[in-house]
Formats: sequence, structure tokens, C-alpha cells
Amino acid sequence: MFCIDVCTQSQNLINCVKFRVIMIYLHTHVTITTGIMCTHASTFLFEKKNNIILFNVPESQKSKPSDGAKDDLQLVKEILVHVSPEMNMNSMETDSISRLGSRRGEQNSRPRPIKIKLDSAEHKFKLLKSAWKLKDYTKHAKIGLSKDKTKKERLT
Repeated sequence: MFCIDVCTQSQNLINCVKFRVIMIYLHTHVTITTGIMCTHASTFLFEKKNNIILFNVPESQKSKPSDGAKDDLQLVKEILVHVSPEMNMNSMETDSISRLGSRRGEQNSRPRPIKIKLDSAEHKFKLLKSAWKLKDYTKHAKIGLSKDKTKKERLT
């Protein structure tokens, strides 16, 4: 027995049908299918399609959030140019990046991840493919790059 997910898009919803396929082997092959219907909001999947997440990028020490966002933008551009120099990062604006979570009060706490909204999925895949170059990035240690995952993907 195995399961197959079949998804279709209609307006703002993705309809997923999970088929449980039972293979019975007698003298001939007989397949029995049963369908279970579930509906998910498509916004999670389509919003995350062009996003990447940067981990361990140091946070700005400036008190104004707008100044911190400008510092984050400069640092993100620098990191992404190191990863993929052929990509044009000039079109990236402060509204295309954001820190996730609330600011932590402790000075030595782990920095919050940065979500980056890219122009296309093609840019995302180029960056993910070149993410190994972050090992050579010596300005800040242990910076990681990942795709923006759903809660279900993060748990598995």
C-alpha cells in the first residue's frame, strides 16, 4: 500500500486529494483507490516560492528599526554578491528583506534569521545552488542559506 497526493489550483485554494492505492497481486494486478479530500490555503506555498532565508547574519546595533533595516540590506547584498556575483542585487530594496521573530534583548543571543523576497524562482535556485560558497566567506562565520520552508517541512 502507498499514498499519492494529487493537487490542483482553483482561485486561492489548493485542493489536494490523497489517494490510498492498494495493490493486490493475484493472478492479475488489481488496483483499488480511495480518495480523501483536504484543502490547504495556497498562500503559504506561493508566498514562499521566491523566498530564501539567511541564518546567523549579525544584527545591527542601531536603535532605530529603519537604520537596522538599511544595515541588513547592505549586509545581505554583500553576502549574496559573494555567493553569486553574476546576479544583479541593485534592484533589492529594504521592503524585500525582513528579520523573522522579535528582537531579543540579550547582547550575546543568536541573531534572528533574515527572509529575502527575490524577483524570481530562478534567482532563488541559482543562490541555493551556489550556497556552498558561503564556506569561503570569512567576514562573518557560519552564515547559512536555505529555502523558505513551510511549517510541515521544518518539522520533518
